[in-house]
Amino acid sequence: MKNSALLVFLLFFSSLSFGQGIITQFSNLPKTEQEKIVEENFKVLHALVKELESTVARIEENKAEIKKLQKQINPQHDLCLALFLIEAELKSMRPQLSKMPEGSPEHKKFNQNILYYQEVYNLEIEKTSCEPQEPIAKDKLQPQEAIHH
Repeated sequence: MKNSALLVFLLFFSSLSFGQGIITQFSNLPKTEQEKIVEENFKVLHALVKELESTVARIEENKAEIKKLQKQINPQHDLCLALFLIEAELKSMRPQLSKMPEGSPEHKKFNQNILYYQEVYNLEIEKTSCEPQEPIAKDKLQPQEAIHH
């Protein structure tokens, strides 16, 4: 931090000297006046460094808060993703069911699975505010759905 303060001071001090004339004027001032100006600049720089440290601390606090919020948001996101997977699976199962002989044990079991998935999907989708936000995930499911046809 000391190097940063020194760098800020040098930048600040050099920005005050808009040319050789100002440096010459500063050099021509009595030593006590020069020391007073340098001391005032150090006070200003010290205040700026304190403000920067405070800002950095607030940024770190905000980062921690953002991480907490992200952890709260992700379960909802994961639930929506699971619901989209169920929806895709249901879409792929229905054509398979129509190919099975109606009334066969295989048909009945498959139909029960579809009804179960549909019930879970309907119950959970009502509780959430899921909207398709994962087009990539849905795109990945389309080839799988095509295989079932």
